[in-house]
Amino acid sequence: MKITVINHCSHNKGDNSVLFFLLKLIEKKFNCEVVVSISGERPFWLDNNVETVPWGRRGLFSNAKIFNLISKFVIKFQNVVLLPLILKALSNQLFTKAAKNLFTYIFNDDFKKAIETSDLIISTGGHHISTVLDSGGMNQQFLDMMYVNLRGKSMVLWSQSVGPLSDVNKDFKVLFGRMIRDCKYVFARGESSIEWVKQYSSFVGKSVFLVNDTVFSANHFINAKTDFSEEKYVVLCVYTADNKSLDRNCEIYKSIIRKVIQKYGCRVKIIPMQYKGMSGDERAFIMNMLKALPGAIVNQVDVLVEDKNPVETLRIFSKSFCVVTHKTHPMIYGLTMKVPVISISYHEKFFEVMNDYGLQDYIIEPDKYTETDFDRLFSDIEKNRILLVDKITNKTDEIAQGVVDSFMGIENSLL
Repeated sequence: MKITVINHCSHNKGDNSVLFFLLKLIEKKFNCEVVVSISGERPFWLDNNVETVPWGRRGLFSNAKIFNLISKFVIKFQNVVLLPLILKALSNQLFTKAAKNLFTYIFNDDFKKAIETSDLIISTGGHHISTVLDSGGMNQQFLDMMYVNLRGKSMVLWSQSVGPLSDVNKDFKVLFGRMIRDCKYVFARGESSIEWVKQYSSFVGKSVFLVNDTVFSANHFINAKTDFSEEKYVVLCVYTADNKSLDRNCEIYKSIIRKVIQKYGCRVKIIPMQYKGMSGDERAFIMNMLKALPGAIVNQVDVLVEDKNPVETLRIFSKSFCVVTHKTHPMIYGLTMKVPVISISYHEKFFEVMNDYGLQDYIIEPDKYTETDFDRLFSDIEKNRILLVDKITNKTDEIAQGVVDSFMGIENSLL
């Protein structure tokens, strides 16, 4: 048996953690040949027996560097002119054979071979099928899923985040609904994801399931340490990609660092959420931010400059006093490792997860952040940490077991 996992984002720690623990689940259930489609460089932690191929529309002209300008023009033409025409034809079932052939043409051979030779395709990711970052929802993930659908291959959406989907056009609605309808299973991540699936698709029967983020299954593979390190520290996660409020966030980060060190006597471990040297790398932003703080404070700050594999990263969270983040996956890291979390939230998925844990009071909306509010929440964690850890532990154990059971429950006979 051969499985291809699509939509892995190479430069993001969240997506890498999703992939890492999904591969653990695949090994546990199927123990078969695995291929992963990736957006860029091969993950440094990936086992040698896992093959990688580019995302469907990556690497089309990788062997034609001499024709770089020509290739850029061709890709621009595909994106602006050809692709919208193909999608409109497919959604309206016009010139279907020609449209399918053209759609196939714009994908690279390695990706196509992986799909054609696989028994099952699993689409997953920290990635969302959403219009938050992609206007109209037509991102690379959606197109790769469409390719699988058009080739008639078995596909499972695993722990897939769907929505919000604002201002999507008719073509997207039709193609999304058709793709969802043809999936073998849909495991949607969160109640709101299920609602978006229902809104755009008739696929609402027995094969639609609610499942939490794959990273929660780490609790099944790693023993979380529920007492913090002798060196009391707070994990602060920094993410800057596609963020339009960097100046505001920088002031929030500095405020948190000062308060945690000066009032509560903790060290701060800053973790960039993008991999070093890759797209969105936050290290330069972090170093510039620290230059604006007094040396006595900076001496109490550690920056994780060199990347670690997902398990080693989670162990840093596991030994922390608490986690502060405005990114979804660090919140999940903290809860998975049974550590209190303060969320500086900007996405509906934050509210879903924190509400599920009964921790909605530990959310601060970025545009409403005040140092007083943060101080109040941190002080509350100081006073009630043991009770909070017990509360988080019980919920995490339940969620982690649910994630594992859901994946193990995929019926081989339906694939």
